[in-house]
Amino acid sequence: MNDSSGKSKTCGNSFCFRTIIIAGIMGGLYGTSINFRLLQAHMAEDIKKEEEFEEDFIKMITGNEESTIITDGEETVKAPPLDIIEDSTTNDKIVLAKDNPFLLIAERTEKHAAYCPTADPGPPLQIKNMEEYLEKKNTRLSPNDLPVLGASQTIRNTSPAALSQCTLPPPKSCDQETFTVIFMGYKPDRVKKIWGQVQSMSKWKNADNKNAKSKRPGMLVEEIILIWNGEISLNESKDGQALLQASADPEHPLRIFFSSQHGLQNNLLNRYHPDVKPTTDALLYYDDDGPFYSLEAIESAFALWKRHSKAQIGAMGRNFRLDPRMKQTRKDLLEKAGGVGSDEARTTFVPLCRATPPPPQAEETADDVKTDNSTSRRALEALSNTVGDYLEYNYFVFPNFEANMVLPSGSFLHKNYLCFIWHEAFKDIRDFVLGHPVHPDDVTVSTLVTQLSGYAPLVYSRRVNRPKSIRRKLADVDSLPTTPASEESEWDMYERNHAMAWNEQRMDSEHRRLLWDDNDPMVWAKLREEAINSLAGYFGSINSGSVGWCFGTEYHTKNKKGEDDCTPQMASSDKIPWMNKGGFGYEDC
Repeated sequence: MNDSSGKSKTCGNSFCFRTIIIAGIMGGLYGTSINFRLLQAHMAEDIKKEEEFEEDFIKMITGNEESTIITDGEETVKAPPLDIIEDSTTNDKIVLAKDNPFLLIAERTEKHAAYCPTADPGPPLQIKNMEEYLEKKNTRLSPNDLPVLGASQTIRNTSPAALSQCTLPPPKSCDQETFTVIFMGYKPDRVKKIWGQVQSMSKWKNADNKNAKSKRPGMLVEEIILIWNGEISLNESKDGQALLQASADPEHPLRIFFSSQHGLQNNLLNRYHPDVKPTTDALLYYDDDGPFYSLEAIESAFALWKRHSKAQIGAMGRNFRLDPRMKQTRKDLLEKAGGVGSDEARTTFVPLCRATPPPPQAEETADDVKTDNSTSRRALEALSNTVGDYLEYNYFVFPNFEANMVLPSGSFLHKNYLCFIWHEAFKDIRDFVLGHPVHPDDVTVSTLVTQLSGYAPLVYSRRVNRPKSIRRKLADVDSLPTTPASEESEWDMYERNHAMAWNEQRMDSEHRRLLWDDNDPMVWAKLREEAINSLAGYFGSINSGSVGWCFGTEYHTKNKKGEDDCTPQMASSDKIPWMNKGGFGYEDC
């Protein structure tokens, strides 16, 4: 210490000593205070980091911008936007469009996974105590059941280069004037109907078809393709021989695609294989046993498809009954989206939260199943109830509204979807179809198309009646000339189609069973239901349901249950809005 003269002065008394001690204590307290404030700052920073982590995790799930992932240490990792992905095999950065349909599926699955109350919903529904019963009947459940919410992981594990291979269809295809008809056959003795339809459809005319590139100007059908999955030659039947002769004629629109020649086994999905290489964008599908629809109905369906070429268009819709939670969620989402039929509502998906099924009841043992067929049916029904959401397959009606899928016969699809259906990212789904007893290709294709496009299917009237004014005039005529079967109108076919409608359910049941040999329709229906839940659980959501042909007209009504409906159920030609000037959707093309 220095005095005023600048000389050093030593502190030798007790006061000076106490001063030093107090200064030391105060310095220590000050240092402690600084350390405490530093600790508080670190804690606040950690809390902030945790909050940022949660926010960025949500952003990552919903696909919003670039995310920052904070690890347990000091390192900060930047996660790239969803449209830039690094290929792990080549380390190349591949730019994918933000609206890449595969990535949108992954994002939707992850978003709905976050919505569901259970982080790990468990495996899809499996009827484990039915295995012995099914084994006794020479049948089996799917060997590769689809994992719940598995779509996201499968897509994220797929090569980025592969994710850029396929292109979605445009929203509209107004310039298309022709389409391709695709049949599928297996047995030569069942091709009689196909040959009859080939002869009829090859004569359908379209005066608007003036496309110079068309091989059939003035006609509606550009080509007809028969997908032949059978091992037996078509030469084994007279009608099969006729089909072969027609396909050999360069002037005839028929072409036969032999699956075995392309290395494909018997598979219902072969009709959607890219190797089929249809020449038109619009594809009209039919099963070999129909049902088949008249020119009037198909013209309206084609016109609807041109206005909505991104969606699947069908005549026979099926809906899934929702449990109370899903039903309320759907209602809330549709109200928020602007109501049924709005653009946002058509792209709305309802989260499906699957969970582990409950253990089998004690009384439903394997011995019970072996000894009593009715007991096995009850056991199957009991195990169809999961802890989480469960969809019931409603095969009693063909609804205009709220159909979650459409059956193949009479359905229109854009050819760009063939690339997606046979894409490597969906191999597990194709294996699932092959391995499942009911081979649910129809549910699968509808599910894939709605998940890829973001749109629920649209439904057209499979019967188009003549307007009342024309019917009254016809009633006054004593005799009418007979109309050839190949040219008969929808009204001429009314009685036959009325009977056909009653048979559609039976035909669907018979066709969809395929290798399933149990004669009990309840077992068949429940297995279809199991497949539907497995597929829906794989994506974690279902579409909000179709919009009927009457939407935007006075014929859009509510039924006794308060559900959207069309009155009448089937349209006359003057009631179809997009086919009549001034009607809803007419000006869209």
